[in-house]
Amino acid sequence: MQTEQLEKVAEYIDVALSAGATGVTTAVYSAKDPEAMRRQALIQAVTAARRDAEAMAEAGGGRLGNLELVTTEQPESVFAERMDRMFKKSVADEVTEIVAPKITISARVIARWRFPPTASEK
Repeated sequence: MQTEQLEKVAEYIDVALSAGATGVTTAVYSAKDPEAMRRQALIQAVTAARRDAEAMAEAGGGRLGNLELVTTEQPESVFAERMDRMFKKSVADEVTEIVAPKITISARVIARWRFPPTASEK
């Protein structure tokens, strides 16, 4: 079964169990548009790399010049939390409680900028 209504997952599990299912062995949560999330992660990674490079250039008495290289290491990854952390049966009211999974997208980039000398170093 597939659904985008995460708020109903607990209800679906309870209905299945009350209808005779003996257990729930797995549930898979995935991002609706992982490619868009991956691209956003890459943008954030390059932005962070640029901020770091600017700080290093300034600390070294220079400035950040032209971008010479930017690449990504493959694969970017998408991780969802394990099923056993996502729901638990409440003994008090016999209702399954769903803990929304956290989906993590990560990207790593390698970037190289030129650090031209300042006017006083020429």
